Amino acid sequence: RLESATDLGEILSAAVAPARLSLAESEEIISLRDEIARLQAQCADSEDRLHAEVQQREKIEVFCTQATSDSNQAMDTMRQLRLDHVALTRHHNAANAALGHHADIVADLSVRAKAAETSAAAAQRLIRKDRERFKAGLVAYTAQLAKLRSDLAAAAQASAGAVPAQLQALQEENASLKRANSVLRRRSAAHDLDVDTLVLASAARSSSSESSEDSPDAAMDSGGETKAPTEGRGAIVGSTRRLSTRFNTTFAPCNPQVPMFVPRGMTQAEVVSGLMVDPSLPSSSVTAPWAAQASVGGASGRPSQEGEDEDVSESSPSHSSVPAPADEPATAQGSDLDVLANIASTTEV
Repeated sequence: RLESATDLGEILSAAVAPARLSLAESEEIISLRDEIARLQAQCADSEDRLHAEVQQREKIEVFCTQATSDSNQAMDTMRQLRLDHVALTRHHNAANAALGHHADIVADLSVRAKAAETSAAAAQRLIRKDRERFKAGLVAYTAQLAKLRSDLAAAAQASAGAVPAQLQALQEENASLKRANSVLRRRSAAHDLDVDTLVLASAARSSSSESSEDSPDAAMDSGGETKAPTEGRGAIVGSTRRLSTRFNTTFAPCNPQVPMFVPRGMTQAEVVSGLMVDPSLPSSSVTAPWAAQASVGGASGRPSQEGEDEDVSESSPSHSSVPAPADEPATAQGSDLDVLANIASTTEV
């Protein structure tokens, strides 16, 4: 011990001989040592338990902190949920009010629908009644139509004999007009006259006593001989209303080159009103007594076509302005002269 001593206390304890203890003291010391060992073991055990409790306390503090944080979050969530609940409550109240309004509207619509159904049913009943009346009227109209058709058929059968007679008369008159047209062209060609350059002059005598003063003969007696214009040939056009108009067969050729034929019963004023003079002609060149009284600025005559002179029966005097005579003779007198007068009154000079 002395050799291994490192300090003064160890040297002193090693130099001094240890005192010898009695057996009782030794046992007491041993027991004390055992007690110290036991206490040391208990102290270590207590330290371990204290350390475990400290760790558990730390864990508890961490858990408490986390729980506090979760509790705060839960409180915030609950607060937001309360606000959402308030908003939802307001929306729910508004929806309930809208539902109530819609219920009122639906009730009103139901009432109106019932009224409309009632009116529709009444209208359907009225339509049925009208349909029945219409059917009854249609049956009556059908019966009347059948009766009218039968009456019309009977009338057509009764008048079937008159229509062919009229057609036959028209065909005969058409053939006469064609023959007169051919005769006029042959005679005009024999005398070197152009049918398309006829000049109208007053030459016919009226057979009516009422128009004796204004007849073509009176105009001849007062006006003398009429000369045809040789310069600037114009259109002096007079037209009749119908092809079947009867003309006077008595005429005086006041103009030796071109005779004029006037319908029976026409006065001087009527002939003048029916004349149309080419506006390009001066007033001095229009020498016919009746034509001179017509308006020089009137409408010009319609241009003559060769096809119209070829077939007079197919041409219609659409520009007629002279009225037909009131007293038309029962029989035609000189059909050839009638067509001559028609050609002379519808030919452009």
